[in-house]
Amino acid sequence: MAKQLVNPVERHVDKVVLGLAGLILLGSIARFLVTSPNQLEIGGEAVTPSSVDRKVVQAADAARDRMINAPVEVERPERRFADFESRLTPFEDNGLAQTLPAAVAFGPAVPLIDVRKAVGEAKLVSVAAMTPDPPVVLYGRTLFEVPQRGGQSRREPRNWVTLTASFDVKRQMEVQREEYGAARKEIFFGPMQIQRRAQRLDGSWADDDWADVIPTPALDLPPMPKVEFEMEGDRTVVPGLQLAAIETFFSKISEPLLQLELIRPMIYAWVPGRGDPWTVPIVTSERDVIAQDAYYQEKPSNRYLEEEDVVTEEIPSAQRLDQLERDLAAAWQHKSEEAATIVYNEALTIEEDTDTGQSLRKRAERLRAKANQRIGDIKRWTNLRGPAAGGAPGPQAKQVAALPVQQLWAHDAGADSIQSDRVYQYRVRPTLYNRLLGEPVRFRKKDDAAVVFAPGQWSQAVEVRILPDVSFFVTGEDERNERVNVEVYQWFEGVWVKSSRFKFALGDKLSGESRNDVPAWDVDESVPENVLVQYEADATIVDLDFKRPLRERKRGSGRGGVKFGSAKESCSVVLLDAAGRLHERFVPTDKYDPDKKTYGSLVYKPETED
Repeated sequence: MAKQLVNPVERHVDKVVLGLAGLILLGSIARFLVTSPNQLEIGGEAVTPSSVDRKVVQAADAARDRMINAPVEVERPERRFADFESRLTPFEDNGLAQTLPAAVAFGPAVPLIDVRKAVGEAKLVSVAAMTPDPPVVLYGRTLFEVPQRGGQSRREPRNWVTLTASFDVKRQMEVQREEYGAARKEIFFGPMQIQRRAQRLDGSWADDDWADVIPTPALDLPPMPKVEFEMEGDRTVVPGLQLAAIETFFSKISEPLLQLELIRPMIYAWVPGRGDPWTVPIVTSERDVIAQDAYYQEKPSNRYLEEEDVVTEEIPSAQRLDQLERDLAAAWQHKSEEAATIVYNEALTIEEDTDTGQSLRKRAERLRAKANQRIGDIKRWTNLRGPAAGGAPGPQAKQVAALPVQQLWAHDAGADSIQSDRVYQYRVRPTLYNRLLGEPVRFRKKDDAAVVFAPGQWSQAVEVRILPDVSFFVTGEDERNERVNVEVYQWFEGVWVKSSRFKFALGDKLSGESRNDVPAWDVDESVPENVLVQYEADATIVDLDFKRPLRERKRGSGRGGVKFGSAKESCSVVLLDAAGRLHERFVPTDKYDPDKKTYGSLVYKPETED
């Protein structure tokens, strides 16, 4: 085969490639190993990578040394003590007497610093009445003298509940000043609001059951002003006549005595000895309501102590003793030795009166002895704790500044408002007069200017159990006629009375009539009056079992143990109440029930002449 010719370039190409690689290698060695790499210039000096760290450290040390050794300029204040000493005796230095020769007029009063919100920025919700402390509850059942039209009164037995709580007046004024300004910081109370709910049959409570309660007695408040808005250009204003009505309303509602009636209204007058007497609710002994009253009264007085009755021959001794018993209770309540001494002297006068009957004389003697004990108790109390804030106010009892705390209370004592033998929860909240009433330009929400009394938050709920006003006991059985004997105790016109023995059969409701002695209604109450009483118990007999097995339970020999007797037959009565609940009673247990003895001790017994 013939040989091919090779091009010279192709023949030497490997040598060319090898030569170029060698040149590149030599260039890299010269660039990175022989010659110097990139350089930095610091302070006019070229610095290589191998020396840059050392140069930076040297520069930092030099800067630190300059900062440490830098000079500090010391400012020396001017000494003015010599000028102060030269002005310590201005009168002597100027040859003036240190007493003024005559009265001089002082400069204008320093104005209050008003920090109120800007026009159009006030919010009514920001000054709503603060939540009061958890209320304290008092309750009872009393025969009241309820006022009627024409200045007359009518005696009515009613259940009543009084709720009282402390309110932080000082804090409320600070909040109102911040929102309304210093000129509107003083607060004025509106009527207290009460809500009540009854416990359900299953023992639960529901928020939907809260209902408003009208506080009683009702106050005679001025008519509420009507607030309407109209436009005046681009401004919302209130008509001038309405502004005048608002001013009149405020002048009346801000009267101190009316404010006192709003925050601490008095309950109805009650008939002495006919039920539970109402007493002044006191939350703390340090902040007695007597001292709080003084802020609203121009003349010191005690509105909780009854005025002394004028002793005349027309006032029966029994009524005078009733009044003195109330006065003595109030004297101890307020730790007033003077009031207790008056009771002592009055009781002694009745006791020594030759026309006083034997029973009343003994009653006056007991009252005098009790008054003498109270005088000693009050003296001891005063020695241990100092004068009580609730004592008889002296000439200096008027308060100059508002007290930090005021006690608020309200009563639920309306006719048929509170049912006996029920469990209720109550909550209260105060209301405050809107100090920017009729000024829509001041509020962020214009409608706030039409709210007269702004309410706050509801207090914590408190529970009260109203005792029953009727109680009955199955005390005997008549199997032959299929009847049972029942004794009924009932609260009637302020006293407890006991029925004659009623006989009831299956299907009968426990009701009947019986004549009882009760205090006379309109004459001397020491004289009994025999009246017909209608007894009504909320129970109907739905089953009678004269052969019901029963085991008597007795206390055991061990600590806390019990033992059961042998089975024996007994009479069982099943009753249905108006709420649809069933109750079972046994004759042996009802007959010797301790509660029966308790009710028996409460039954009214006329005083007898010895």
